[in-house]
Amino acid sequence: MRLKSWHYVALGLFIAISVHLIEQIVYSLPFGIHSTADDPSYYQPAFNFLSGNGWRDNSIGESSFVARPPMMGFIYLIGKILVKKYVFTFIYILALFFHGCAIYQFHKRIASLLTPIYQQLTLVLFIFLPCFWGFLSYGITEAFSSSFVLLSFALIISTSAKKRVYYLIGIIAFFLLFRPVLILLFFPFLFHSLFRLRGNSEEKVSLKLKFGVLGFILIALSWQIRVYKYVGEFSLHPIYHESNVSEFRNPHQALGELFKVWEYRPEYVHFWAGKCRASLEITRAEVQQYCKDSKAPIDPGKLHELLLKLQISYQELEQTYKQKQHVKETNFEKNLVQLITFETQKIKETNRFQNHFQTPLLSAKHLFTKSQLNLGIYQEKWRGTLWVEALRYFCVFILMSSVLAVFLSLFNSISQIRLLAFGIVLFYFYLLYFQRLNEDRYLIPVQGISLLLLCFQLERIVSFFKQKGTFISKFRK
Repeated sequence: MRLKSWHYVALGLFIAISVHLIEQIVYSLPFGIHSTADDPSYYQPAFNFLSGNGWRDNSIGESSFVARPPMMGFIYLIGKILVKKYVFTFIYILALFFHGCAIYQFHKRIASLLTPIYQQLTLVLFIFLPCFWGFLSYGITEAFSSSFVLLSFALIISTSAKKRVYYLIGIIAFFLLFRPVLILLFFPFLFHSLFRLRGNSEEKVSLKLKFGVLGFILIALSWQIRVYKYVGEFSLHPIYHESNVSEFRNPHQALGELFKVWEYRPEYVHFWAGKCRASLEITRAEVQQYCKDSKAPIDPGKLHELLLKLQISYQELEQTYKQKQHVKETNFEKNLVQLITFETQKIKETNRFQNHFQTPLLSAKHLFTKSQLNLGIYQEKWRGTLWVEALRYFCVFILMSSVLAVFLSLFNSISQIRLLAFGIVLFYFYLLYFQRLNEDRYLIPVQGISLLLLCFQLERIVSFFKQKGTFISKFRK
């Protein structure tokens, strides 16, 4: 029996829900879904807005009004209006809905680039392996990002040149309001479509589509105007600001830039900044050991000095907070930022290979060798069992092979495959070279598309060897 689209959807949802139910039974999750430290920054703006306190999270400072793009908060807003106290259950059900839609479109449109057997292979891997949908039961953007990316590509692949341009502009505006870094995935398609548009200028586009795209553009522009109003600059991710009553101030940002020269693991930056913020003892010996273990190209004494100064700055600010004074950037903070920035530039100039190549490559190794089995039943409950270890290594194999397939696809003659690959490589490059200090989950949005490219390349390789075998057989005869 040939499976239809709804069969795959039903199977995919059944597997995802079953795994989540097991997770729920084992860990008794609050509100039925997983919670993280980032959750409040997404849902509090919506909750505060409905309470009459404006669109902002619960932190203190100008960035509290604009710390996160508003789309995820808007989803929470809809859920809060519709189901009130069951809003987190609503988020999970909505994530499942979009996951089902992504599977459907994967089968109907995206996987049409493959022959039936490889189309089925792609869908089976996507449906059965938790590394592709393990964040559905979370309340952060990763619950939706993979589905949104797949649906977006399904839309633009199946439309003509002129409509595609409008859809792409609207999609880019949407992701600016949801997860800005994902716009990099769509630029190759946009440039290609604009180039092809010259020969398709007579094609008509509906007013509904034009107004829809215009609406997203205006909302995205309005949000950037709001960002500028509060933090004084146009920014896609304005977490740090001099008015914040938290560790997210200018010295912390400068310290992060310093660590980026050699560090690719975000937990170590959080560790040292956390010790400074909590006024915990920081010894020269432990800093020296860290520098040795991390191969940090900075004098341990200098790093120790900078950390102690950051600790002092937080202590001074804490006294000011207790006096209920409104704090902007202090002179001590300004001087500290200058010291850290000077040290960062000096280290970058004298350690160019490490900064430009070694650290990004270590970051790539760190990210691309993860199984993405984030759920507790795999990481804690059943870790070490034969079947989970087999699943873990199989997921790593599939994900690493997908990365290799992405780079191979850059040289493919089919434009849609090549453009998909270019978009993912842009995304990789930004994460590894510019952003750095990445968490494993940042790769989740592109895993589904990468899997498609893996199966596409696998089909080409198998076809090549079949043809080669046929040629050899004929030659021998």
